[in-house]
Amino acid sequence: MVHSRIERGRCPLANTADRIVQAAVTCLAHNPKATLTELAESAGVSRMTLHRHFKTRELLLEAVQHHLVTKTLAIVAEAAAGDADPRDQLRHIIEACVRRQNGFHLLMQGAGSHEDHDRDTCPFAEMNRRILTLIETLQARGDIRPDLPVDWVFHSFDGVIYVAWECLQRGTVAPRDVPRLAWETFSGGVFTHTPD
Repeated sequence: MVHSRIERGRCPLANTADRIVQAAVTCLAHNPKATLTELAESAGVSRMTLHRHFKTRELLLEAVQHHLVTKTLAIVAEAAAGDADPRDQLRHIIEACVRRQNGFHLLMQGAGSHEDHDRDTCPFAEMNRRILTLIETLQARGDIRPDLPVDWVFHSFDGVIYVAWECLQRGTVAPRDVPRLAWETFSGGVFTHTPD
């Protein structure tokens, strides 16, 4: 009896779509205006194959956003599994996001303008809730300055990650220094005392 690839758990269509999305993340991270032809080439597929999986650029960009949301939630889950202390979790998230900078800015760009962005309903609302919970926990126990609004701390968190990505993309800061600088910038601004 012949078993199909799908029966053996290796659907070629799903693998191709995943490869296209992952390649698109890398390509768009370096060239946000990449054409569909360039995106197909980066994935090692024809334009026709890309079109078979993603009929429009918008559908491909939606898949990229979903991939990045999933990746970011995985980073948050890693932090929760590996670190009991909320401060250590925040550090893990910042450092992991800036080490895995390839494409992270695309997730932030996907939020749209500040006027259109609703932290509670946007695609990465679950990640936002988890980050906010960590911030609120730390502020309640006195680790984060009481004079800082939670929103200020939350957006400072996002801002540090974005700045780190910009510096990496421009090559203005040594990549090995970026995780440390990102953490020190965030923690030095919001904590009541500078954490180790």
